[in-house]
Amino acid sequence: MVKNKKQTISLIVGIFSTFLIGISNAMAYVPAGNVGFSWQIGKFVKPYNNTGLTNLTFRFTVNKNTLHATGTYFAQQFYFNNSGNQGNGAYTGLQPQYDINGKQYLRAVFSSFIANSTTTDPNCSNGADGGPGVSCGVVFPTTYGHNYKMTVKKTTGNTWSGDLQDEQTGQTVHIGSWTLPSTVSNLQTSGSGFAEYYAFYKVGFPQFVVPSCNLLAKISVFYGPVTSTDFGGAIGNTSKMYFPFEYNTDCIGSLSNFSSKTVSTKINITPYQLTGYGYQIERGWVSTIQ
Repeated sequence: MVKNKKQTISLIVGIFSTFLIGISNAMAYVPAGNVGFSWQIGKFVKPYNNTGLTNLTFRFTVNKNTLHATGTYFAQQFYFNNSGNQGNGAYTGLQPQYDINGKQYLRAVFSSFIANSTTTDPNCSNGADGGPGVSCGVVFPTTYGHNYKMTVKKTTGNTWSGDLQDEQTGQTVHIGSWTLPSTVSNLQTSGSGFAEYYAFYKVGFPQFVVPSCNLLAKISVFYGPVTSTDFGGAIGNTSKMYFPFEYNTDCIGSLSNFSSKTVSTKINITPYQLTGYGYQIERGWVSTIQ
């Protein structure tokens, strides 16, 4: 009986010690957090008749001092009309990758979160972030600092394609394609963007945390104006209502090295030149892996 009591006490002490170690480890992490903002198409060359858009082009420049490692994601979210209770969201964007033999890479992403989305595209698979939808992605060689246009467009029926073009070299990359349920209609004229810290760049840490704020991966990204060729051409601004802001983090402001500024950009949509506004977003400290 005494031996069993000692074993029980030892077991309780062991569990409690494990619990304390867990707390200690948890306290060693801080939430890395994200940056969010919004965008809205506000200027059409021809009258907009509220039928939605058949294409959108998002612009990204991942600057050279961004850490060349997995763990961060720069995306624009867009939404569809008349999706009912199936969900209406999707996103596209770029994820830094590790250099290989001195060559630089990014991963382009194009995902639907709408239930009953389907795909036959070899770059895609069923499911998105553990839920319904379709996820597409492709790793491609890059030069950090180049300007990329990422276009979402309706092709045939209710199939949508995600494609990328390097504005400096003309290089094009097909990211993926998926087909939405027939009840889902065209694109909405507003959405939101984010810069996400989804993983630490060194192994052994849970998602969405860093050991300390001064170990945040450095990001330096320009999110350009959003455009469409519909209705004679249209341009949208990163919304003045929702300037970039940090969320889900203790690493804010000077602790995260966060800053943002609005940048005016002229976009040619033949035969017009339209002016829109984008955001230059900076955050984090670590630009090279030691």
